[in-house]
Parts: sequence; C-alpha cells; structure tokens
Amino acid sequence: IAPGGKVHRGARAIRRIVKARVPETWSDYMVFEYTSPIKRMVYEVDGPAALPLRSIGLKSQVEGTVSYTHDEKGDRILYRWTVADVPRMYEEPDMPPLHTVVQRLLVSTIPDWREISKWYWNLSKPHLETTEEIRRTVAELTQDAPDAVKKTEAIFYWVSQKVRYMGITTEAEAPGYEPHDVSVTFENKYGVCRDKAALLVAMLREAGIDAYPALIHNGPKKDEDVPQPYFNHAIVAAELEKGVYTLMDPTDENTREL
Repeated sequence: IAPGGKVHRGARAIRRIVKARVPETWSDYMVFEYTSPIKRMVYEVDGPAALPLRSIGLKSQVEGTVSYTHDEKGDRILYRWTVADVPRMYEEPDMPPLHTVVQRLLVSTIPDWREISKWYWNLSKPHLETTEEIRRTVAELTQDAPDAVKKTEAIFYWVSQKVRYMGITTEAEAPGYEPHDVSVTFENKYGVCRDKAALLVAMLREAGIDAYPALIHNGPKKDEDVPQPYFNHAIVAAELEKGVYTLMDPTDENTREL
C-alpha cells in the first residue's frame, strides 16, 4: 500500500543485459517457488524469432502451478509462464542452495554445452602462442621425464608454484573469461585462474600433450540440460591417455597431486 492508500496489485521487473558473456546468446534462471507463497507471477521472454530459446527446463515441478504459452508474431516470439498458487517451501538445516532445489525455470538460446566449449576454445586459442623462452623452459622441465604423466607433473608444478595468483588488468572481449597472452603471464610470473590455466595448456602442448582450458563452477553443479555461460573458475583438462582427461588446477599451489 503506497502513501495515500493506493493499493499496488502487482509489480514489474525488467533487466537489461548490455553485453552477453557469449556473443549472440541469452539465458536466464528464475525460481518459481520461495520461502513465501506465490499467489500469481508471470514470467515473459520476448525475443527475436532469429534467436529462439533452444533449451528450456522446468525443474522440480510443483504439479498444477505453472502454465506455458508460446506465441509467434512476425519476427518476434513471446514465451510466457504463468505461475499460480505455489505453496511456500520450508528450508531445512544444511540443505543445498535454495535456487537449486525449488521449482525453477532455466532458459537459453544455446542448444547444448558443446557450443559453450567451442566458444571458450576459440576465445582462448589466440592467446596460447608461445615464445622461445617458454619453449626452452618446457624442454628443460621435461628433459628427464620418461612419460606424459611425468612431463605433465613437471610443467604443472612449475606453473602452479612459479606463477603467482594475481590480476590487475582487464580484458577487451570477455572480461572474467578471456585469458591474457601466455607470453605476458610467463614474463610477469603472475595471473588469475584463466591466465594460469592458459599458460599451463600452452606449455603442455609444447610438450606434445593435448590440453585444453576448462571452465567450471565452484559451487552448485551446472544443469545438464540447459547450458548457461555462468562460471567462476578456469582449470585445465589434459589427455594423458587416449580418451581420458585429467583435470588439474594450477592455482592450487601446494597440492602434491595433479
């Protein structure tokens, strides 16, 4: 009730995204159940037909509380979810994060996780070019290593322990995701997770080991069905034997194992 006694029967919230993490994509995550009852709620996505929602998931459904319509008009598509009469949920001690267990909707214009994988590889690849000094360091570190595992260990320990975790510069294309040139990280001997991961990848590749930067989320597991490009950490996946990938985190400076 606003001043003067006027009753507001509803509210509208609009979020504007200026720059998408992955170009030409859009995704969202919305809870349809909460610690107070939901009497009525409408969630709409009004988007261009040229960029339709490719992945939609309504999770942990509360039966009979959500209805859905899909309306195409010209070059636009309107998706609408109407949520009604959802009882409140009750939190429990030590339960997982609320947004991962209540009724929730995930939507994305990205068709599958492979597309995000390709995007991050293409974003990182231009920054993996090595220098003569990097190649010389790799040769010195691996000269006595008898196999791929020992080569990987030697390079991993060098990157994890000789390159400090620190970042002071920004990135132009995808801040928070795009690594700096590995030559810069190698020369400065510092970088954040994506920089250290990129350097480790580049050095492993110089040693003849297939390796790739890998995005992960330190927290609740990502949804398998609906790809969304929200991550908070970068590590490395190395193919030490055919078809088997070993994951390693070069920001873990004190680990005794990969």
